[in-house]
Amino acid sequence: MIKITNLRNNDCVNTPLVLLKGSIHHIESSFLSVYYNDECIEWPVVDGCFVAFVQLVSENNTILLTVNNDFKKCKLKFNLLFHRTNATKLIKLVYVLCKDSKGDIFDGGKYQAPLIYDSSILSAIEKISFLALVIQCFFASTSLNRQSLNFETKSEIQPFVHILLVEKTNEELWLLDQQQLWRYIASELIKSELFSPHCKFLTLCSFTRCEIEIDNGHNLKYEKLLKLSRGSVALGGGGLALIGTPFLFTLPNGVRDMFLKLCQNEKFDSETERGVLDLCAATIGTCIHELGHTLDLGHSKVQKLKCKWWNRSSFLILSHHKWFRENCEEQETVITRSNNHLRSKYGIVVIEYRNNDGFIVKYTEFQLPLKIVKLDKCSNFCNIFAMDTKGNSIKLD
Repeated sequence: MIKITNLRNNDCVNTPLVLLKGSIHHIESSFLSVYYNDECIEWPVVDGCFVAFVQLVSENNTILLTVNNDFKKCKLKFNLLFHRTNATKLIKLVYVLCKDSKGDIFDGGKYQAPLIYDSSILSAIEKISFLALVIQCFFASTSLNRQSLNFETKSEIQPFVHILLVEKTNEELWLLDQQQLWRYIASELIKSELFSPHCKFLTLCSFTRCEIEIDNGHNLKYEKLLKLSRGSVALGGGGLALIGTPFLFTLPNGVRDMFLKLCQNEKFDSETERGVLDLCAATIGTCIHELGHTLDLGHSKVQKLKCKWWNRSSFLILSHHKWFRENCEEQETVITRSNNHLRSKYGIVVIEYRNNDGFIVKYTEFQLPLKIVKLDKCSNFCNIFAMDTKGNSIKLD
């Protein structure tokens, strides 16, 4: 018997890429076959459990799951409805190109990759577009009521990737540190036709170059890696998450090669300094981390921006966040401060107290939202972040 544990038959989902979690009983098999849209993809079964991804292509989707061995065969038909959220706030995907000293496109717009990989602009677009679906699926799978971000699309399904050509050459960009690079790309986006007050950007830089071989890098500290890299960046805040592309080649192009990419042997020490990690997972995690900062999330010891998905305050922020809502209305400043009190006519649900490094020192949750709350006194924090039930927020230094 095949059982799906995270979704029910005929559930309606709002993300095209869906994660299926389940278990298999009374039959031993090493693989689960998933038939959908005239193709079959196999996923491993470990200790009777499986995870599989399916990319939906229509409003009504019938998925066939089968397992078999030499003695027995089992199958399950599973139906999912797909409804895209009618969102007014979107994430735009951008791939940044620059010029070389001769005025041509630096390296033809290619990202860094071993010679056996296609690193063309078209390959980058395909990988970044699917990366957005993975990020969207991650938020939906770990949030309340499958809430998620919405990416700009040119079709019903696939996120669209814009190309931005900046004036600075690769040599000029390599002279900038992360903060300077973030400010420069942010200014270029604001001046471009892509900018809108209703969008944020997930932007990847084609010009990142690393001077070491992957197999030799797993013992290096993050500071050493930065010195050996040019145009390396992983920084998010405000309306921009800016990411370098030294390991873009490790990302899948679609569902079919997702399992293979996640299980590749290529290892590298990530900037989180948690030891050796799979490059594919680390790259996806970096993008989620920096996007989290654009969504007002701070750092904590255990949450999405560290080794685990959540702490409670991050969960509350995303559950009420305007970027996770459908048809969210814009409002003027709603949360106000008067002396040591905060006021909101909609009721405040969470207050975070953070230090100068953005780490959450403490937080207060209001299970019954309050229109007037008194701020705590704490010598260890310098910044305050609060959100009400409508997703209105305030940041105080």
